[in-house]
Amino acid sequence: MNGTRAALRELDEIDRAARSASNVDVVIALPFTLLDAGSRRMTAVQIASQDVHVEPGGAHTGCISAPMASDAGAVFTLVGHSETRARGDTSATVAHKLRAATKAGMTPILCVGADLNGQAPYEAFRRLRDEIAPVAETNGQMWVAYEPESAIGADSAADSDQIATVHARLREHLGPSARLLYGGSVNADNIAQILSLPNVDGVLVGRASMQASTFAPMITFADQSARRA
Repeated sequence: MNGTRAALRELDEIDRAARSASNVDVVIALPFTLLDAGSRRMTAVQIASQDVHVEPGGAHTGCISAPMASDAGAVFTLVGHSETRARGDTSATVAHKLRAATKAGMTPILCVGADLNGQAPYEAFRRLRDEIAPVAETNGQMWVAYEPESAIGADSAADSDQIATVHARLREHLGPSARLLYGGSVNADNIAQILSLPNVDGVLVGRASMQASTFAPMITFADQSARRA
C-alpha cells in the first residue's frame, strides 16, 4: 500500500535498467490505482497486480477481479502473499485466486512459506499441491516465490542452507519448468549469494524495489549473472 502517481517517476529509471537487461524478466507489482498508468509508461518492465479476487465479477464492493486487473494492464498477479494470508486467505482461497488469474490469462506468482522451513513438513507441501491444482488443470505457467515468514521485513534474508533445502523440495514437487523465486529481505548486498543457490531462478524484492536507486542495480546484476550462467 505504497505509491501515488508521483512515484511513477521511479519506474522510468527501472524501465531503463530493464531495457538493458535482455537476460532477465522484470515484473513490478503495483497497487491497483497505478496499474493502468504504470503499464502505459513501461516498455520493458511487465506489470503485476498485488492480488485479485476469487470471482470474475459481482457484488464485491471494493474488490478487484482478475479480468479487471488484466484490463488495467497487469499480465501477472501475486497470489497468496504472506500479508494477504495474514488477512485471512486460506489455501482454498489461494487455489480459487490461482484459478481466477489463469482464466483471465494472467500468470500467477504464488507466494508460499509462512510455515515452510529447512525441515519442511509433508503437510505443508500437501497444501501447496492443493493450491497449485487449478494451475495444473489449465496447464498454466507457474511462478512460485518462497518467502519465509522470519525474513519478511527483517534485516537479513533466510539462511542459504534453508533457502536451498526448501527450493530443492519445491523443485521436486513442481518440476523443472516452474520458476522458483526467493523473497524476504533481498537487497543489493545479498542478491549475489541468493542467485548462486541451486534451484533459485530469481528473486521477489520488497523494500529494495521501491526506489530505482536500489532496485535498478539489482536488475543489472541479475542480468549479468544470467549472462554468465
